[in-house]
Amino acid sequence: GNRLHIFAVPEFGSLEPESVTEIEGSPRQLLWNREAARAVIFSSINPYQLPTDHRLFDVLTADDESDSRWRSETLSKITILDVGTSGPPSVVRELFVEGQYQTARMVDTSVRLGAYSWLEVPGVYDWWSDLEEEGLYVAKQLARARIAARELSDLVPAIYELTSEGQLEIHALTEDDCRSFYRPENSHGRGFTSVLSFDMADELVEFDADHIVSNWPTFYASEDSLYIAEPANDWWWFWWNEDAPEQLNIHRFDTRAAGQALYLGSGRVEGVLHNQFSLDEHEDRLRVATTSNTRNRWWLDDPPEDENHVFVLELQVVSPQTAAGLQGDGLQIVGQLGGIAPNERIFAARMLGDRGYLVTFEQIDPLFTLDLSDPEDPRLV
Repeated sequence: GNRLHIFAVPEFGSLEPESVTEIEGSPRQLLWNREAARAVIFSSINPYQLPTDHRLFDVLTADDESDSRWRSETLSKITILDVGTSGPPSVVRELFVEGQYQTARMVDTSVRLGAYSWLEVPGVYDWWSDLEEEGLYVAKQLARARIAARELSDLVPAIYELTSEGQLEIHALTEDDCRSFYRPENSHGRGFTSVLSFDMADELVEFDADHIVSNWPTFYASEDSLYIAEPANDWWWFWWNEDAPEQLNIHRFDTRAAGQALYLGSGRVEGVLHNQFSLDEHEDRLRVATTSNTRNRWWLDDPPEDENHVFVLELQVVSPQTAAGLQGDGLQIVGQLGGIAPNERIFAARMLGDRGYLVTFEQIDPLFTLDLSDPEDPRLV
């Protein structure tokens, strides 16, 4: 349901109801920090279900007669509550992030939300209709003209805040020349991966937002770092580029500062991920297990054979430490192992210290053990 129930525990095995709080949207995750005496609830909201008197209704409605009248199909709501006293909790902040909730992590009092958005900007997202009716040259000219006519804030995700006075405040995130936005080179992403960071112990709970132009992401977090992995190109890219390799962009953020995320650098490896368990950080190096040729050429009569890989990446440091933190110059491959289980794909991965384990699948489920003790020379055991 969409309620937060708080119970007192006067003695072991005994529960006494203290309060029930309505939560807007569909709750996805609850994080509670004893030190800050605060809780944060992440919920998903479908704009199509917003009542017409909702503060966000007019803001999210498109300004033309398009079939899809919403900028974003999903909102991620952040509700921060003060739970330090008995009785109903009080609201500290209510934020709405344009994008679909992916995950959230808390280390000490620092919380970070990961979301992915695909904005449907009228006249821009439906460019394909011009392509069919007018041809490629005219469609490009129309798209350029429509983009130029827009404000920058129309083209990137926004964060909305419902203040304690009931007013709606819009955080456009385009200040400071968009220095919190990053775009991979030689890559084609059509959405935004957003990382929203805040410190639960901060009295005002100020937030820090970072964004990457990307395809659908996978998040992995260690105690000091946050990694975002996303395909360099979506499947449609291979329709016109059959021989192009499948590649994975990996972006690293330093998360040691409370309530902040500092971009360190990015790297690229061959293949795609199965899930977040295909990523693991050990002794400040990232181990990645991928499969190439998994799905992006399904229309070919003789598609290339699947192949599995393990890569070890290390951040190349320009300066060991500055006032802002580590200064990285990209994630570089320092070790790799390929040719694992040809014509099969990874269905499970775990890496524990100097060992790694992969389960691949074709018609049986073999288990492979990896020796990762030497990061520059990973081996099959």
